[in-house]
Amino acid sequence: MKRMKKIIIMIIVFVIATGGIGLIVIGSQKPVQFETTEARIQDVTHEVSVTGKVVPATEVDLAFEVGGKIAVLPAVVGDYVQQGALLVSLETQELGAQLRQAQASAESARALLLQYQAGVKSQQVKLNEVIKGMRSEELVIFQIKVAHAEQGVKDAQSELISTQKKAEADINEAYQNALSALSQSVSIGLGALYTLTDIQFAYFLNNDTNSFVLAQAKADAIFLFLGESNGRQMAKEFMNSIENGARGKVIQAQRSQSHADIDEAISSMKTSLFAIQSALTSVAIENRVSVANTSNLNTEKANINAEIITASAKQQAIAVQKATNESAITSAQAQVTDATNALALAQSEFALKKAGATDEQVEAQRAQLSQSEATVKSQQALIKQADANIGSIQAQIAKRMIRSPITGVVTQVSAKRGEIVSASSPVVTVISDAQYEIEANIPEVDISFVSISDPVVMTLDAYGPDITFQGHVVTIDPAETAVDGVSTYMTKVQFEKDDNRIKSGMTVNIDILTDMREGVIILPQRALVQKDGKWFARVLTGKDKKGNPLYEERDILIGLRGSDGNTEITQGIAKGDTIISFIEEK
Repeated sequence: MKRMKKIIIMIIVFVIATGGIGLIVIGSQKPVQFETTEARIQDVTHEVSVTGKVVPATEVDLAFEVGGKIAVLPAVVGDYVQQGALLVSLETQELGAQLRQAQASAESARALLLQYQAGVKSQQVKLNEVIKGMRSEELVIFQIKVAHAEQGVKDAQSELISTQKKAEADINEAYQNALSALSQSVSIGLGALYTLTDIQFAYFLNNDTNSFVLAQAKADAIFLFLGESNGRQMAKEFMNSIENGARGKVIQAQRSQSHADIDEAISSMKTSLFAIQSALTSVAIENRVSVANTSNLNTEKANINAEIITASAKQQAIAVQKATNESAITSAQAQVTDATNALALAQSEFALKKAGATDEQVEAQRAQLSQSEATVKSQQALIKQADANIGSIQAQIAKRMIRSPITGVVTQVSAKRGEIVSASSPVVTVISDAQYEIEANIPEVDISFVSISDPVVMTLDAYGPDITFQGHVVTIDPAETAVDGVSTYMTKVQFEKDDNRIKSGMTVNIDILTDMREGVIILPQRALVQKDGKWFARVLTGKDKKGNPLYEERDILIGLRGSDGNTEITQGIAKGDTIISFIEEK
């Protein structure tokens, strides 16, 4: 009996001891170690740092990257120009129209994005309500929503009809304007041929070269303008009754009022006007041609040139109006689609709430929410594409403008206004008024970030890191230079002002400011997590009883990555959010 008591006591002692050890172990467990950072507002900069050498300043030959006709040429030899001053530009009217259309498309896409984002919030609210259930008195609200959605469909359909009618009226007006201009072109063309015939019959009916050239050019013009193949020495009396060629196409367009006929008439008229222009130019002005006839000839040349410009303008106006109509109708159709979808959702919602939610209906609503979220992402991609298109057009326009990369004096202008210039041909030469500049080889991994006129901060080894000099990028060599087997690009930097301390051959440490965002939300790079090609941030929501962090992984969009390790956050994080930058992995 005593032995049994001893055994029981030993067991009790063992259990108590074991339990105490367990409590000690449990009590000794430490919470997960983690670090946080706060999302804050700050400027973000990106810099490219390289080393270069001081060299004497040289002249800069400036050329276009693309060819074209010079439209503006303010630069004059001897002018003192500041960095960034416009020296010469090519014609950019067509690109300007494309840019305005692309900007309008981007604005429309952003407006749709706001609608889609509102739709996501609406779908989330609906899902919450489906899960929670609804009281009977709340069904009235959904009935009203269905009625509003039905009215929205009617309004969108009415707007579509109005847009289509306006588009039809606008394009008809553009074609009527073109048709009116064509009527004038017929009169101007006939007048020019009459004047040409008077001069031919008065001075060029001989067998000499000048008479032959004029007769042939006149025949070509009459063939295209009147459709008559034997017009070398046709008299004025026969021209008025002929209604073939471009003139015939105009008459046909006036009768049919067909857009296709008007398009064909414009094209044919432009071609014939160029032929008449060529015929007028073929007249050899000699002493035998009277002053009055010469004056008449010059007048007809000016008239034909004006008609060519007018025909081209009407043709362009029709093209722009078609594009505008297409954009407006597409937008109106999208509004009808959105309104129809909203009605279907409202009706589905009402039926769902009225009948009571099942598991299948909850899942269906979740699917609607997922679809709305996918639509938002798709629209965001379209906006990026639209912005890229705008950037591309702006880049094309920029390629047609030459601005002085340095402050200096224009020493040579090799073109005239109206002249056609080819790509890479020097047009303007500017010599820097600075004594020295810097040459640096920038590796190919960094050169894509660097642009002409980027600001630069420099230090010279000779004076240490505490003395800085300011400058800016003036040229970037388009051809690569191999340095130790690495492709680099010779880049020149100009000092903002002369300094007697600067000497040729000195080593320069260069920091090029390539991009900057002011007053944006930033996070350190270590606080960002990338999964499946997307970026996330772990937003701290609290702590459990043991002190372990509670957080949610939130989708974010990132912008500029700064040289200091901070990254711009464009979406998903608000100022003051607490973000986990490190968490211990167990």
